[in-house]
Amino acid sequence: MEKNFVSAEEFLQHRYTLPTPAPSLPLPDEPDIDLKTLEKPYSNITVDAINAVEAGNSPFYIPLTASDWLNKSQLIRVHHALVLYEISKVFGSVREHPLDEILADAIGQIAAFGDFRAERQKLFFGLDGDRCDGRLKNYCQTVAPEERPKVYRAVGKALDMIEDEVNATRNYFDRFRLLACRSIEETLHKTPRTSRKKFAARKYFWGVVA
Repeated sequence: MEKNFVSAEEFLQHRYTLPTPAPSLPLPDEPDIDLKTLEKPYSNITVDAINAVEAGNSPFYIPLTASDWLNKSQLIRVHHALVLYEISKVFGSVREHPLDEILADAIGQIAAFGDFRAERQKLFFGLDGDRCDGRLKNYCQTVAPEERPKVYRAVGKALDMIEDEVNATRNYFDRFRLLACRSIEETLHKTPRTSRKKFAARKYFWGVVA
């Protein structure tokens, strides 16, 4: 049976819209976390690879040990799973799409490293220009194969564009809204349509508060 693919342009337009009124959710009881994955480095990235990326950001960087990186990997994984849970509760479902993964990984990065970095995310995605040999490929299977390099380039450029914006947004609820409610295409064309409605006051149960 022939598979129906979408164009890169259509794929990059995916975004979420906050319901009105913004929901006040109950705290989740059993987030979907595979405990076996907590024993592995995030995205199967070696400690040498993550150190190489981090060292490029600061001449004063102290390299992580394998144990340090495993601890940070656990933080990223837990926050990643919890954010996907939030997406499913707020928007009704989760899509296997780069937008969802950028949001979940961004919150995980901030929990583990204290900031969001585009180069770190590209490493997690296995992204290098218009080529990809890692996770990002898994989220682009609905795109026509000849169109996927366009998606890879767009995601890389969008990551560079949002880095400062994400780090400058000090409120975690606003980060969630920013990254979920603006498509990659909108980011590239600098036409944000993010809703200004606030989430009802509540705390994320993993300890990150507004």
